[in-house]
Amino acid sequence: MTRALFVFVLTLVILLVLPGHGVSAHAELIAAEPAPGAQLAESPAELRLTFNESLEPDSTFVLFGDDFFTVPGISPVIDTQSPEQLFSDIPSLSPGIYTVQWTAATIDGHESTGSYSFGVNSTDSSAPVQGTFPSLGWLLVVLPVALAILIFLVRRRGR
Repeated sequence: MTRALFVFVLTLVILLVLPGHGVSAHAELIAAEPAPGAQLAESPAELRLTFNESLEPDSTFVLFGDDFFTVPGISPVIDTQSPEQLFSDIPSLSPGIYTVQWTAATIDGHESTGSYSFGVNSTDSSAPVQGTFPSLGWLLVVLPVALAILIFLVRRRGR
């Protein structure tokens, strides 16, 4: 393996294993109540999402029930005491799997989205409750950098 190719592969590996939040300027979900993957014995009274930075008024979430019907009566608001939290009272939920789909807007104008699921007194063991789906926004930084390095190496080798 040539030295240039080794440097390229090493750089690519380092970029791929680094956590994306250091590169991204987007809000990330750091806590949620109910938590991702939780199996609750009874319906929660509130849904609260906590992000790693303050939120703007465009931030919101939607709660979906079985078969992805929208749960009515959800009105997310930013907590005035903790502007990194978005919450809403929720109506009594029947047993089943619920999915929270959120959009977090921040002061710098960036929006991030994500979703997670939790169960309420669910007896359906065939329906897995899923945790968070990580944002892949960091690929928008890693891929162009890796492509630029590859083009540089190919041009250099061609000389």
